[in-house]
Amino acid sequence: MFFKEKINIFSNAFEKEKVLFFKQSLYYFLSHIIIMLASFFSFPIWTRLFNRTQYGLFALINVGIAVGVAFSKFGLQHAALRFYSEFKYGQKDNSKLDMYYSTLFLSSCIICFAVSAIFIPLNFVLLRIEDVGFLILISTIIFISGINRILLMFLRAANRGLFWGAVSVWNRYGALVASLVFVISQGNNLKGYFYGVATASAITLAVLYHNFANNIKIKHFSLSFFHKSIKYGFPLIWMELSNLFLNVGDRYILNFFRGTEIVGLYSAGYNMANMSYSFIGVPFKQAAVPVYLNLWSKKGEKGVVTFLEKIFEYYCILSVIIISIFLVYSKEIIELFASKKYSESYIFIPYIIIGLSIYGANTIFSAGLQIYKKTKVLMLSSILSALLNFFLNIPLIHFWGAKGAALSTLLSYSFLSILVFIQSKQYIKMKFRYRKPIIIFVISFLLIFLTKIFFYELFLYV
Repeated sequence: MFFKEKINIFSNAFEKEKVLFFKQSLYYFLSHIIIMLASFFSFPIWTRLFNRTQYGLFALINVGIAVGVAFSKFGLQHAALRFYSEFKYGQKDNSKLDMYYSTLFLSSCIICFAVSAIFIPLNFVLLRIEDVGFLILISTIIFISGINRILLMFLRAANRGLFWGAVSVWNRYGALVASLVFVISQGNNLKGYFYGVATASAITLAVLYHNFANNIKIKHFSLSFFHKSIKYGFPLIWMELSNLFLNVGDRYILNFFRGTEIVGLYSAGYNMANMSYSFIGVPFKQAAVPVYLNLWSKKGEKGVVTFLEKIFEYYCILSVIIISIFLVYSKEIIELFASKKYSESYIFIPYIIIGLSIYGANTIFSAGLQIYKKTKVLMLSSILSALLNFFLNIPLIHFWGAKGAALSTLLSYSFLSILVFIQSKQYIKMKFRYRKPIIIFVISFLLIFLTKIFFYELFLYV
């Protein structure tokens, strides 16, 4: 009777966490769908307003901003997610949440300012932009975006998915409308886009800070917690930068070998694949990590393993469906959203979306490393994968152009996922159920095959 009661208590607790996961997933999923709709609206707008060369420069500047934001976060957003449950449930040092919020926010402000200042001369060299005002504008976006990331992570850590979604949706649509107004008013000037982004980001910062203002005080800053956060998060900077290079580094190599026009063509295909994958990948990651970290604090390994094994199955099924659609209809989709001048980029999409789906599974594969704070292992795995990507890109792009870049992305993401899985299973033993995803894959493959034989030509010519 005693053991039965304990089992029932554990089952009820696990069900609560599962309900929380699906509830948070729903918030992230709905908000991300709304955000991605903005991307689908803006994608055909920017590809029509800007020519291939402009779109290539547009992509390179955004890469520069992404690198700057990655440095400005300094790994503190990972510490915000990892340590929240320990502060919240008082398992370590009986610390208060005010110390948690104040230390991470104030540290983020100082680091973001320093990094954004450094990126002014760096962007001058790397992007060859001589307009000083434009360089300051780009660095301003880096500064504001870095601070916004830590504040948004506070919301994620606390499972406040609804508010996170509302703020993120505003930021995306506010930036879209403001950018469109600036671009059109300035005669399709690329600089106008970034004026719009800066304006929306500044308003987002004001809203987020107001929400946490009562918790943030200089007197609550803790040097010891700052050191602990840096120790945990700093290795993850290099992991994030390595992942960023895996994601966008091929643009620079393409630019070197083939020029900005090819970068624009490749970026169109990559962005199309990334937007589509994000429908499942981003909500999945944003909901899963805080839930399994909280579950570990409350119920230990058994609850985490059961949870991860189940959601892995869901992830595989959804990924296979998205991949199947793009294996068949990538050309029609890219022509619909980006116009026929980018139709050649359809050939890159299958490689990229398969690679992104494999990479997305790291949310589950890395759970053991995240829980046991083995961030150096994650860092080294990401660096090795980035190096592989670099050394693959040079010959593949040289001989096959943008298609070589897409193939390099697939191979590098696969290598990273294998490394993370092998390392993480030393800390948490998981038995994944492959039967159902394999069945779904076989069925999807057969449907694709039948579609190509019986319906594809009819779809094109009727």
